[in-house]
Amino acid sequence: MSTLAGELHAFAKKIEQLEDRILQLEDLLGMGEDDMALIRSAIPSLTAREARLLGLLRARRGVVSFENIMDAVYGDRGEMPATKVYTVTVSTLRHKIAELGLTITTVNGLGYSMSEDSRKRLTKMMERALPAPAARVSHAHGYETVLAS
Repeated sequence: MSTLAGELHAFAKKIEQLEDRILQLEDLLGMGEDDMALIRSAIPSLTAREARLLGLLRARRGVVSFENIMDAVYGDRGEMPATKVYTVTVSTLRHKIAELGLTITTVNGLGYSMSEDSRKRLTKMMERALPAPAARVSHAHGYETVLAS
C-alpha cells in the first residue's frame, strides 16, 4: 500500500508541475485562441506556428528570448526542432509580413522583438478582422430588412 501511495503522490506532484507549466506557457504567449484566430483572419497566409510567433511578439514588449519562442511555438511537439527549422520559420514570417509594414528585429544573442509601431499596426489589422456586429432587423411595413451596422 505504501508503494501505491508513493506512486500516487509522485503522480499528483507531476500533474501539479504540468499545470504550472501550462500556466507559464499561457502567460508567455500572452494571447488566447481568439487572438490566434484574429491574426490568421487578418493575415490568412500565415501558418498556425507563424501566427503563434507573431502573436507572441505582439503581446510581449521588449526582447522575446529564443528559449521562450521555442517553448511557445514548438512546445507542443514534445521535442524541440533543430535551430534551422526555427530560423526558417522566422525568415518566412518576416517575408510574409514585410509587405504589410510589419517588422521583426533580431537582437543578437538574445532573441527577437517587434517595434511598438508594428505592434500597433498588427493590433489595428486584428481589429479590422473582427466579425461585424450582428445586423439589426427592421420590421417596417411588415417586411424584414437587414440594416448594415
